[in-house]
Amino acid sequence: MDFSDFEVIDPIAEFGHESSDDEDAQPPYANLQGGHPPWQGHAGKLVGVVDMGSDAITSNGIRLSISDLSSPLARMLPTVYQYRASISLYDSQYDPETGDQIPIPDDVIESVVSVLSRFVVICEDFQCKKENIHVIATEATRAALNSKQFLAAIKDKTDLTVELLPKEEEGQIGALGIASGFSDMEGLVMDLGGGSTQITWMLSSGGQVRMSPKGSFSFPYGAAALTKKLHDLRDGKKKDEADAAVKA
Repeated sequence: MDFSDFEVIDPIAEFGHESSDDEDAQPPYANLQGGHPPWQGHAGKLVGVVDMGSDAITSNGIRLSISDLSSPLARMLPTVYQYRASISLYDSQYDPETGDQIPIPDDVIESVVSVLSRFVVICEDFQCKKENIHVIATEATRAALNSKQFLAAIKDKTDLTVELLPKEEEGQIGALGIASGFSDMEGLVMDLGGGSTQITWMLSSGGQVRMSPKGSFSFPYGAAALTKKLHDLRDGKKKDEADAAVKA
């Protein structure tokens, strides 16, 4: 196959950091009364990430973590804190009686805001700066009928800005994460989420990652989405609807 048009991506150049003279200096920590113990690393290199996925059971709900980016050459970044909130943004958007799509309910929005607010406090305990907290949302938030209102509520209550990943970029980031676990790889990478599935063709060799400049292809068929379709068919949907679901 001809891969000459593939874009070369250097993960270190894209996501690494510039070194400084005080790289080995230990940060001064406040004497915390309770809460989480301070991370004995480089406070300025701690990054908090929130992955707002689609489904709490078949996917990963809302995942929150704090990682240490001190080492510019580490393939696997040390995780100093992680937590998963079992909140299904996908299931909450469908009426249990009719199966029709509805806006994300207010109580679910309040639960998400509560989890994010708690995470901000935890980041403060670890001396992770608020500007180093990144909140990422994917298919369930993209497809929500009240997506703009949902994101606005999070911003208003927590002062956190949610980054809504485009479908193509979501697949690329997932592929880079998989590539970091292998020295060399070539082929298709499939990221099965709750609301969608991303497929990316990539080459990884000698520390360089190549993938198509067109990005990834996203299918609106994640684990939660397919489970719902099967439940709908089991519950007696019309034959033409069943045939349409199979053809899709």
